[in-house]
Amino acid sequence: MNRDLRCDKLFRETGFIYTYAYGRAGIKLLYGKAENLLRTWDVYVVCGMMILTVYAQFLSLFFRVGLAAFIIVSIGAVLCILYLVSTDSAGGSKVEADRSKLRNAIVLVGTFGILLWTNIVPQHYDTYLYHAQAIRWIEEYGVVPGLANLHFRFAYNSAFLSLQALFSFVWVNGRSLHTVNGFIVVFMLGYAVTSFRQNRKKEIQTSSLLKLGMLAYFFYISVHISSPNTDIPSLLLLFYICIKWSEFAERKTSALPYGFLCLLCVYAATIKLSTAIFVILTVYPAWDLIQHKQWKQIRNHIIVGILVVLPYLVRNVIISGFLIYPYPEIDFFNVDWKMSKQTAYTDRQEIIAWARGNQDIGRYQESINEWFSEWFMSIHVLWRILFVIAIITAMVLLTIIVRDIIQHKNRPEDTLGVVSIIGVIFWLLSAPLPRYGVVYMMFVPCITIGMSTHNDILRKYVENKIYVRLNKAIDIGLMCVVVLYGVCYFLYGHFAQCGTQTLFVQNDYQDYDIIEEGIDGIIISGAVEGDQTGYRPFPAIPYSGVIKSIELRGDDLSEGFRVKQ
Repeated sequence: MNRDLRCDKLFRETGFIYTYAYGRAGIKLLYGKAENLLRTWDVYVVCGMMILTVYAQFLSLFFRVGLAAFIIVSIGAVLCILYLVSTDSAGGSKVEADRSKLRNAIVLVGTFGILLWTNIVPQHYDTYLYHAQAIRWIEEYGVVPGLANLHFRFAYNSAFLSLQALFSFVWVNGRSLHTVNGFIVVFMLGYAVTSFRQNRKKEIQTSSLLKLGMLAYFFYISVHISSPNTDIPSLLLLFYICIKWSEFAERKTSALPYGFLCLLCVYAATIKLSTAIFVILTVYPAWDLIQHKQWKQIRNHIIVGILVVLPYLVRNVIISGFLIYPYPEIDFFNVDWKMSKQTAYTDRQEIIAWARGNQDIGRYQESINEWFSEWFMSIHVLWRILFVIAIITAMVLLTIIVRDIIQHKNRPEDTLGVVSIIGVIFWLLSAPLPRYGVVYMMFVPCITIGMSTHNDILRKYVENKIYVRLNKAIDIGLMCVVVLYGVCYFLYGHFAQCGTQTLFVQNDYQDYDIIEEGIDGIIISGAVEGDQTGYRPFPAIPYSGVIKSIELRGDDLSEGFRVKQ
């Protein structure tokens, strides 16, 4: 069997084993006897992903993330399994899944399509701009001081890239696999399809609508599944949080499991900072736990939250000199490798301006009245429709929430609704690029419809048969989405775009023409055209002119870079 194929299968087969083992052990240690509240396979897998990401980041602070890192994590997985075998008397996790043959077939077809998409050459622009190079740095050195001086986009420092480096298997044959996003999509697909069900009251559930929305989102990201980009893991994680939050609310679960979802919110923020707004969800379980004086659980969640965010913040400081980038106003560290504040300010202004549909960074201070109409007309008509739907349903949702407040109802759905509305507003006013905000625009209508169908007044005027028909329509739509996703690769990807690529062996990163220049005796590669360099030339920068303004802090790359004085 081809070695590349063996590597690819190695990740796919070990990914679930590792995440499940670490996740289940982590849940057991954190919650003890209360573990039963979170005893589902999907919780274990997503918790394991969080633990492995934190591990990869911590290790990168001291060593390269390569063979030794994988050996250590493998030994840890064995220890987790031994711990679970010796302490678990419940006989396995509760799998809340639809076991019908049709559903299993749907998952199989969808998984096959996702694996094919994962095999293609990465298509995402930013992957060749900085993702691939950032992964290469983690594989080669872990983290080095002042890396953002070499390429300011390294300062974005997504925790996901450390996880990708851990499972790239570059140490096997020198090729860095880009499979982690494919693994995440397969996991989310399996969770959404197997847990999708109608409730006994024949009501439309918020969680079901969100699952259908997530499956639709798979279409949008399909061409980028093979790329190690940070949008997919962060936004799918938000989908998972909202779905699971809704499931807990529908089952009237106690507040404790919501605390775990809040830890996932912190984790999502370390993957992509723009998702940090969902940390506001912490208010609901925190208030409940305080009222019931569950001080031990409060302490445990705070400690774990700190452990999740700490390596991300430390890496921020080492890479850029700032605690949070691009916010140089938060400046606590006087280190010699600190990147220019002006670079951080300019980068933030550029992000805002480009997201609003113009390329003039001088317009970043414009009010919403000045830029909104131009932005609205610049986005695709589908996003315009979705945005209008989101705004209309947000007003309806706000009315429902206000009604609950007046009636002194303390429902977790209200907290989720408020945060979803804030998420749309925050996205619109900060960087309204559709690929960042598509999930926020999906959340609001799904939550609004789900909460509206539980309204007693509405139920009087809508026959129960309508709920049944709508549930069946959603069920059929879900199946069609997954089946079409499975064959989409052949209709579009393989024949129209990827005809020269191999089907069952993962294709490598694309190569670009580069030029070589020196800095203190070290060869640095630069892009001949544009600003993309890819994975192979290392170290590489988008603009060769950067070399003139920086210098090595020592004798080799491991000591990092600083701006010339």
